[in-house]
Amino acid sequence: MALQSTGRISLSDIQTMFGGTNPITMSEYYNNNASGFTTGVTGIPNSGATISISHFYGKAKPSASSLYAFAAHTFTNAGATGRTGPIISQVRSAYSGAAWAQDTTNNYLNMTTQGIQEWKVPATGSYTIDVAGAAGGITGGITPGYGARMVGTFNLTQGTVLAILVGQQGVTKTDNCNSGGGGGTFVWNKSSTSQPLIAGGGGGGGNACGGTVGLNAPTTANGTGGFGSSTAGSNGNGATPGGSGWLTNGTVGLDSNNSGCQRPLEGGLGGAARAVYSIGDGGFGGGASASGQGCSNGGPGGGGGYSGGAGPSGDTACGSAGGGGSYNSGTSQTNTAGANTGHGYVTITPNFTVSAPGFSIASIANLVLWHNGYNIDGSNNSTLSSGSTISSWYNSGTDTSLTTTQSTSSAMPTYTQNGTVFSSGKSLISNINLNSGTYTIMNLFIVWKKTQSSNTLKWLWSQDNGGYDRTLIINTDSSLMVGRGDGGAEFPNYSFPINSVVVVNCEYNSSGQTGYFFVNNTSLTTFTNLSASGTTTTQFGSNGGGSSSIDGVINEVLIITRVLTTTERTNIYNALLAKY
Repeated sequence: MALQSTGRISLSDIQTMFGGTNPITMSEYYNNNASGFTTGVTGIPNSGATISISHFYGKAKPSASSLYAFAAHTFTNAGATGRTGPIISQVRSAYSGAAWAQDTTNNYLNMTTQGIQEWKVPATGSYTIDVAGAAGGITGGITPGYGARMVGTFNLTQGTVLAILVGQQGVTKTDNCNSGGGGGTFVWNKSSTSQPLIAGGGGGGGNACGGTVGLNAPTTANGTGGFGSSTAGSNGNGATPGGSGWLTNGTVGLDSNNSGCQRPLEGGLGGAARAVYSIGDGGFGGGASASGQGCSNGGPGGGGGYSGGAGPSGDTACGSAGGGGSYNSGTSQTNTAGANTGHGYVTITPNFTVSAPGFSIASIANLVLWHNGYNIDGSNNSTLSSGSTISSWYNSGTDTSLTTTQSTSSAMPTYTQNGTVFSSGKSLISNINLNSGTYTIMNLFIVWKKTQSSNTLKWLWSQDNGGYDRTLIINTDSSLMVGRGDGGAEFPNYSFPINSVVVVNCEYNSSGQTGYFFVNNTSLTTFTNLSASGTTTTQFGSNGGGSSSIDGVINEVLIITRVLTTTERTNIYNALLAKY
């Protein structure tokens, strides 16, 4: 996830993405600043130049070395219900599509207390955490209180273990009898337990008296409710009686119900109703059980949360059970009271690319041509400055006989940070043969950014021999021509965004085989009946004429002379996107 490409960006948005100190100053975000906040981010100026908010449009923090590949993931109750949470085997089964969750050595996902999932942060960076507390139990069709949803952005450090407790819905043991309160949902740093990072309160349970609904969990810290002499929890404490909070447990209610209602650091169990009664237990996450001896006395249970929601202290079956309080220490908050109608959840999304560990572009087999934006001159760009003309682009690939040059000074593109700028008449010419010879089968990747709108033909790469051959032509602002190699073309509808980096990939194959065209790792078209004929040079950024040059920046060019697996293509895409 990157910063937006248009509209308003605040200093706080930049700090959330890249890290930083307070008070926030723009000077700490220079690309070569010792802070390292924007190291490797293309388009951010070095110290001494003017830096402004506009430099950060569409930018993202590059992926650091990671423990494992990770994208957005939702942590759930894994099918568990009631006052106790899931066991580790249930969680692994529920997350069967996440490879990191199947590591049985418990390196990345562990559980030392039943129901509390321990997740290891794979890479240092900015993450969005979205949590929701559970709803109270439903009884007799009466609406219970719903859980609060809390969303915030957090800077997390690789290797940190986060404890995740997903609240479960309050229990209805017998329909038309009082139900338990919903469990709160919590995320905290396992090695720093004074406060959670974020918590969503659970809703109050449904009651046996028609027409009275449970109370929703608020977005504020204190619990709600209170009837008879009961008191909702405040400032992180449990209710008296009712749901548990972060600091203390909810107390036992009427007729010795709600025993064992625990705060997260003691296990997070929901309160237990006495087995001889027909009332419901509290949900895992500190939800309180209902109270009383039967369906017509006592009352429903309060929700667990940062502070506990109140349950009944006496025979008040028609009272509304309170919702548990919530907490959010993140930035860029979005908090909603009473938003969740079922079990809780936690969704964690990295705001940057977390690629598989150990993957590097340099390790790709058959990478014959690699124009690396960080090494255009063969000296890590040390000889270049903004506006320098580019007469050749160093080949970091394995076939050193392949060169890309421009001998006409007026046609030379110019240097911008980690990229080459093309406009009217500018191009680079390579001696690689896209159509025939040794390299019939190949994957071509280009990382580029379009800088202005145009409705005339623009050639991102060309190998034209009287037809469209193996080319990519930007036909208009909303359509493309993908040359098949046989003089014909495919015409997918796609509009390259202005001033946003994209990764284009075309997989060419031998005659009669299927070819593929991708933008940002999404397939736009396939094609067949490729022939292998044509001239022996290729142009990047133009087809040789002034009007055919792109208006934009090419950051990277890769040519790999073999078919790629889906995993390989994704790894390459993630690595390129992380760089730019």
